[in-house]
Amino acid sequence: MTYKERAQTPILAHILRGIGNLVRQWKLVVPIAFLASPVGPHVLWEYDYSGRWADGAPMTSRCSYYGSRGRIEVYQSRCPYLAWFDARAF
Repeated sequence: MTYKERAQTPILAHILRGIGNLVRQWKLVVPIAFLASPVGPHVLWEYDYSGRWADGAPMTSRCSYYGSRGRIEVYQSRCPYLAWFDARAF
């Protein structure tokens, strides 16, 4: 083992210990990551529709979602009950 390899070994050990500590604290890390991330799940709150498609499905025009970043309104043809949005795009 060369001197350079021995000098990098403690650094790698510290990195691996830090990752291990984060894994042990997953109950704290997951909610923080959920709130800090700009991308997250949103639940359909209300929607408006006008008319019907040829297959009989309602044609929606406005979908309102609530999620970790608050209320988001989108205009699209169909509204899924659960959607992932990037808050930086709104």
